[in-house]
Amino acid sequence: MKDQIYILCHDSCKETAAHLGEWLTYLTNRKVKVTRNPSDLTGTTGPFIRYGCSSYVARKDTDLNSASFIDTVANKGRFSRTVSPRGIYTPEFHSVCYNPPQAKDYPVILRTTLCGYGGKGIHVAETEKEFKKLSKKYPGVVWTKFVPTTHELRVHVLGGKVAKIFSKGEGFDDTEYPIRNNERYPYIRADIRQYPKVQQLVNKLQPIIRGKAYSLDLGWDDKNKKYFTFEANSGSGLNESTAEMYARYFIKDLKID
Repeated sequence: MKDQIYILCHDSCKETAAHLGEWLTYLTNRKVKVTRNPSDLTGTTGPFIRYGCSSYVARKDTDLNSASFIDTVANKGRFSRTVSPRGIYTPEFHSVCYNPPQAKDYPVILRTTLCGYGGKGIHVAETEKEFKKLSKKYPGVVWTKFVPTTHELRVHVLGGKVAKIFSKGEGFDDTEYPIRNNERYPYIRADIRQYPKVQQLVNKLQPIIRGKAYSLDLGWDDKNKKYFTFEANSGSGLNESTAEMYARYFIKDLKID
């Protein structure tokens, strides 16, 4: 009997992880156990996939999205501190208490969490008065400069190559400082050939974070003519075809027959 496949997932990724498990079962005819409990992997020997979860496991770990990679991208501040010194254009986070914005910095974005997704925990302050009001309401927040972008992309990267690109379609509002969350700006499949600079960015980022299967959220800064890397995701939500694409990559990377 062939070894069971294991997927260790973060709670926020459980639905996609279950879907990946279904694809893996279909493609390999193996049983797949999807779990959020690291102890479920103690003593196991079957192929092992981390999906958005970096928790310690009492067994030989996987090189497919290592725990250190997931830890790096799970926290936006840690991701920024890792990649920004290496020339990746990404948000730089500042302390409200020790490094408040100057007049030239407005508008700024306040963040109540560095581990959120879908635009959660983001507030825009256009003036010092708004900034002081929000920072008083949410003590301990950090802030970043607002970087205007003309369009945003969700980029799926498998094995260091851009595998699929989605463009965030037009939203329902037309605010001056848009926060393009998934609910109001749906993803639309895009042609990879139209975005050659994306692979160039991935080539630069890959040796730094060393992830194997992840997504990037990018925005095009037309003023500086380059992509602004909002964040990387080690446990992205996937549609039907993209989940199959990930599953086939996992099978190839783990050499599952």
